[in-house]
Amino acid sequence: MKNKKRSLWYLLFSLLAVGVLVFSYSGHKDNAFREPEAAQAEIVTTLNSTHAPTTSTTYVDEVSYTGIAYATYTYTKVKYAAGKLATLDASGTLTKDVAKGLISIKVIFDGELKLKTWYNAVPTEVEYLNYNLTSDTLETIAGNYFLLTAQSETTITSITLTYSCTEASTRPAGALDGLDLRTLHYYSLTTRVGTTEANIVPHVSRTSPNALAIKFETAVTDLSHYCIIIYIDTGAATASVDSSTWAFSVYGTGNPCDLHRYGEGEVCDTTQTKTTVDGSNLYFAVTYAALGITSSEQYGISFTVRDVRYAPTYFWSLSTYPRLPFAEAFYAEHGTYDVSAFIPNRYVRILPNGAPTYTNYDGTFAERIYTDTSTLAIDGLVNDWVYLEAFSNSVSVNTTTASVKHKRVDFYSALTTSGLYVAASAYHDIYISESEQWWQSTNFEFFVHGNNQYWISARQEGGTFTKSAAITSANMITKALNGASEGLANYFTFVEAFIPNANLPAGAVLNGEVRVGFAWKTAGDQIDNGEDAGGALSEYWVPKGTWANNSLQPYVTAKGIFKKSQLATTAVVIDGNLDDWSSLAAYTTNKVYIESTAPYAHKNVTFYAFLNAEGLFVAATAHHDKYTVANPWEWYKSTNFEFFVGTTQYYISAKGHVSVGSGAMVSGAYAGAANYETTAEVFIPKALLPAGDYVRVGFAWKTPGDLATGLGANWGGEDDYWVPPSHWPNNTDEQYYVNGSGIFTSAP
Repeated sequence: MKNKKRSLWYLLFSLLAVGVLVFSYSGHKDNAFREPEAAQAEIVTTLNSTHAPTTSTTYVDEVSYTGIAYATYTYTKVKYAAGKLATLDASGTLTKDVAKGLISIKVIFDGELKLKTWYNAVPTEVEYLNYNLTSDTLETIAGNYFLLTAQSETTITSITLTYSCTEASTRPAGALDGLDLRTLHYYSLTTRVGTTEANIVPHVSRTSPNALAIKFETAVTDLSHYCIIIYIDTGAATASVDSSTWAFSVYGTGNPCDLHRYGEGEVCDTTQTKTTVDGSNLYFAVTYAALGITSSEQYGISFTVRDVRYAPTYFWSLSTYPRLPFAEAFYAEHGTYDVSAFIPNRYVRILPNGAPTYTNYDGTFAERIYTDTSTLAIDGLVNDWVYLEAFSNSVSVNTTTASVKHKRVDFYSALTTSGLYVAASAYHDIYISESEQWWQSTNFEFFVHGNNQYWISARQEGGTFTKSAAITSANMITKALNGASEGLANYFTFVEAFIPNANLPAGAVLNGEVRVGFAWKTAGDQIDNGEDAGGALSEYWVPKGTWANNSLQPYVTAKGIFKKSQLATTAVVIDGNLDDWSSLAAYTTNKVYIESTAPYAHKNVTFYAFLNAEGLFVAATAHHDKYTVANPWEWYKSTNFEFFVGTTQYYISAKGHVSVGSGAMVSGAYAGAANYETTAEVFIPKALLPAGDYVRVGFAWKTPGDLATGLGANWGGEDDYWVPPSHWPNNTDEQYYVNGSGIFTSAP
């Protein structure tokens, strides 16, 4: 009975409560702002003169307004404005505690306002979105928090804010979130786009394996009013604005870009792009995957610039100084300096190494036009190298091995009339600048003309890097990349140096070229696919097929680095093919042939040589059973052709060693009794030879362990040193006589 009475009482009480709630609800006219915000589907709040935060006619440093339930609006540097919401002084602000899921804002005002929004209570730098507001204009916005800032004294009539309230906005995860665009390595495109006052100069980067990046250096302290449209062509640009053409509208506010793809094809979303504003610099990147190309493919690029406060749109014209090296050639080909995405073949093309070129009217690539080395400045920046022919003729260490493919080093060099320029561009994981000795820190080492060593080291003395004494000018700049998640190394270093002619070894420069070997090293920082350790992991980064301090050194000319000599010869081509010798008496008649006796009678070698005004040409064709390619340090452990001019030794090896001059060695399977047929060919410039109409020369062929008998070594017994009997190579009394007609046993 007691339980029944209790239940009846609860029922009556509940009915009374419901009645009170119904009555209360019917009396509210602004219920949307009385219920807790979390209960609302979408809120549209209008702040006007009825919500004035203060009655003070002088500026108040800070005041909070809570006249709208469950919301706090905070003002700084604010004062009363009759019939208006409020007046903000310059740098005065308005913010709200939280506004989940911001949708739009419209502000009616006199003055200048900027809006910043973000997603999390404690935002990261990449979260900020920025907007320049126009009075009485609806602006679509995003985020969960906002800050309205007056750029000058501004009177606000009203603010209408729309936000979800029920669901907070979540910043979309970007494919490039882990990439700091500011740390990438950029090449300047030199010619500005836009007004002289803005002085916007584009730069391109191909540092990241995942994204192409562009940097705009400007003279503008506030980029928020600028919109730069970047046109990218991923095809051949033979048609204008087709499906291989993309347009990215990049805003100086730092907000995500607007993007458009012409023609047919899917459009990627902004998660595949990234925009960063850093002072007067604007950065943009888009993933290669979104564009459908790889980091090893070229692309076309053009720009337009607009200040959103004014009407004009500025196009990129190569007429603006300083000009790209090919500006005049571009004009001659297209009849205009204007680079355009809307006319076929009117892009500047960016090559995989970051260097720019252009396409001809018919769509073919133009031959590159370069600046000369007088533009080089030892400033630790690569920008002046990119327009040299030497930039395209470089040597490098790089790899596709997953664990270390983010590392690489590129070496550049140019020989000028005043001396030698060298540079190294390295992506590396370890950086050492404190050590007892220079070689224990991160260093760039190079050797000239054999074992003559030069170096620049990160080892600090007096707050700067150190270098060898013979280098008169050098610079070394290292910066952290902070992009490991994007497949980048931890550091990028660019180092360059100049050595005047007076500080080069005597005799180093020969007919416009010099031998230089390059190496990069940081203790413990390993890469594979170099020459050291047989191509396995090593901390000594030497380009494959070269060595730093011996006859595997590359050749450097004014045009860059080459693995073969660039010495020009007119009589024959030094390529290891003697077809162009076939009409010469030195090939048909005046030669030296030796062959082994049994049991090696299938082995033989023929030596050829002639002398002309250019220099000495020598060659050998051998039929042999062993062909050896050994280590880079000991040329004589590989199959080799050795000869002496007087007492001076020259040689070429199967590994690629060439002692002096130019040389080539070509080997293949032999159809006869021997296993191999190998031809070696060498040229020695006249400047290195004794004066006269003939020279004395001795010849030898060797593959370690490839034995012959009946020849000049070991009294005719078994030996792998194949020399003519009674003509020991370095015995000047037994050497042959060589003149323009070939090889002779007595003076011609």
